[in-house]
Parts: sequence; structure tokens; C-alpha cells
Amino acid sequence: MPFFKEAKTRAALSALLTALVGLLFILFPGVSAKLVVYTFAALIALIGAVMLLRHFTAHLLSFFPAQLFGGLALLGAALVLFLKAEAAASLLPAILGALILISGVVKLAHAFSLKRSGGGGFLPLLIMGILGIAFGVLMLANPFAVVKTAMVLIGAGLLYSGLSDLAAVFFLAKRMKDTVQ
Repeated sequence: MPFFKEAKTRAALSALLTALVGLLFILFPGVSAKLVVYTFAALIALIGAVMLLRHFTAHLLSFFPAQLFGGLALLGAALVLFLKAEAAASLLPAILGALILISGVVKLAHAFSLKRSGGGGFLPLLIMGILGIAFGVLMLANPFAVVKTAMVLIGAGLLYSGLSDLAAVFFLAKRMKDTVQ
């Protein structure tokens, strides 16, 4: 049971973070896209720096220094993202639209799993999955349209996805708890 509680907590936190990011995208669409790119660039720069640090502090001799090459590649990618944030930001609608579409498909799969197990909560999860798929497809249909409008749509999709993920976590957790007891 501790594993399921931890998984539920992590899923709930992830859903809340997704909803919060969606809300920020709705409130600040112009800044959001570049901020996401800069945050991602900083994250991969940090990972690259850690990889380089591990390479240079390792006491093992290596004929293929993967950490060296990986660290340099990540630092290079971070530099490109910092320098070309505007171009990278224009790809965000397509990437996030695909992620929301995938989230909707996963919810649909969970809904059918609930249906097969005879548990309640099938219909709300089914509706959430269909709406998630619709949001994702809508965002993928024309991802390079006006970025501010796309960021508001992405924000709405992320907010919806986060809140529906949170609802799904509680539906599934309740069903699992009922099944165990």
C-alpha cells in the first residue's frame, strides 16, 4: 500500500503542477512560451554540467566517455535554446498539443479499464479522455498560428488536463481502495 500512496501523491502533485502551468499560460501568454524554453534550457544545462562534473571527477578510465559527450551535447543544446528561444517557443504548441492528446488517450484507456472492472467513475473519465483528445487535436491542427492565442489554448488545455488528471487519480485511487477492501 505505501507504493500506491506514494504513486497517488506523485500523480496528484504532477496534476496540480500541470494545472498551475496552464493557469500561468492563460494569464501571461506572451511571456509563457519563452519562459518555458528558458526553464527547459536551464534544466538541460544543469544536467549537462552535472554530467561533465561526474566525468571529470570519476576515478575510472573510460575509452568512450559518454558523460563527457553527453554533457557537452546538453550544454550545446541549452545554448542554442537560450539563443533561439523565440524559434523554440514557436514549437511549443505542437509539442504540448501532442502531450495533451496522449494524456487524453491514457484517460480513455483508464476509463475502459474501470468499465471492465465494474467500477464507478467510468463515464466522467470517458468524458475527460474525449475532451483531452479534442483539445490535443485542436492544438495540433494549427500549432504555428498566433503564439499568444496558442499559449492561451495550451494553458486551457493544460489546466483542463491537470484538473482532469487530479480527478482521475482520485477516481482510480478510490476504486483501488474499494477493490483491496
